[in-house]
Amino acid sequence: MSSGKGRKKKTSKTAKGSKTDSNVIQFEPGPSGRADNSSEPESSFDSQFEPGALGEAEEIVFEALNADTIADALEMAGKALSLSEYCADAYVLLADNTDNLDEAIELYSRGLEAAERVLGEEAFEEYAGNFWGVVETRPYMRALFRMGQSLEFAGFLEGASSCYYEMLLLNPNDNQGARYPLIQLLLGLDREEEAELLFEIYDEEIEASWNYSRALLDFKKHGDSNPADRSLKVAVQGNGFVPDYLLDQKELPDQLPDYYTTGDEAEAVSYAEASKIAWASAPGALAWLESAIKRT
Repeated sequence: MSSGKGRKKKTSKTAKGSKTDSNVIQFEPGPSGRADNSSEPESSFDSQFEPGALGEAEEIVFEALNADTIADALEMAGKALSLSEYCADAYVLLADNTDNLDEAIELYSRGLEAAERVLGEEAFEEYAGNFWGVVETRPYMRALFRMGQSLEFAGFLEGASSCYYEMLLLNPNDNQGARYPLIQLLLGLDREEEAELLFEIYDEEIEASWNYSRALLDFKKHGDSNPADRSLKVAVQGNGFVPDYLLDQKELPDQLPDYYTTGDEAEAVSYAEASKIAWASAPGALAWLESAIKRT
């Protein structure tokens, strides 16, 4: 989990350099889902949406987050869904606590559908650009982020990037930090032009994931060069623990940290685990990293 520091928001850039009068960042290729304005599919829910029942269900889920045991939390999530099957956060809670990835993806999908039904099409139009700023939209955003993470873990990288793109379209301020996994996906998928655009939009960062991704992109663009070396120097100054894990000089732990603080070793572990494929798949990147570290 990131440290949640404030981030700069830019609203004038688009993926193709065109202008927009709205405050919604335009990306191309855009995400699937709400961005395509496709007609809504027939609902798979059995009951009618009742705001009162949903409110009660959400209160139960909120209490479940502080439950003494996971079993208690899961029982409370089930109780919430028995009150309202439109409680998106209950599906997220269940998905977060299953070891079955297919089941988790199905539950997150169910949560997304529930949140969409509760919000309605008008909310996606009215609140786009400030989605996280409206409390009622947050269950959708939480489910969307978790869906992206699960798709990424399952190897569905294009689907994961679509989830992260949609989050940025809906909420360019990116309170949840979707740009961090997205930038790593774009680099791993050799989508350098899109990665460069993302760096231009969010250009004041101190996270290791951002700074080391910048260094990797500069190496992919320029090779062993002054621009790449300069970016790496900034990254190392922000967190000097990362190279040891990327270069296998330190072994990643079996269990990843639950949280980290910018600049600490837990941040390095989290970044290295998520980005090792991107670094390893870039020809010469790890060799450059090793030699450049010795020069810094």
